Amino acid sequence: MTTLALTIDRVVVETDVEREAAAGIPAVLEDAFRQLAARWVRTPWARALPLARAVRAALETEPLTVDELLGPRGAELLAERLWQALAASATGGGAP
Repeated sequence: MTTLALTIDRVVVETDVEREAAAGIPAVLEDAFRQLAARWVRTPWARALPLARAVRAALETEPLTVDELLGPRGAELLAERLWQALAASATGGGAP
């Protein structure tokens, strides 16, 4: 298995939520990307496709509300949305 290092230079989070609530967003994002990576390595694509290309195509997703993102399933929900986009990119349009 190849180790993948994902460096994100910029994440845009547009929100009107108070700064105190927004402080939880980085942890949710980190958890979501961990879930996404764990899912990727269990697929046949992990060895067959250049991940960088698929990830770049999939990282822009429909927005989540702050309540969704900071809710108890925020990371899971974001990971699922990213997964659907990544799967569509990897399969040329269809989910796995």
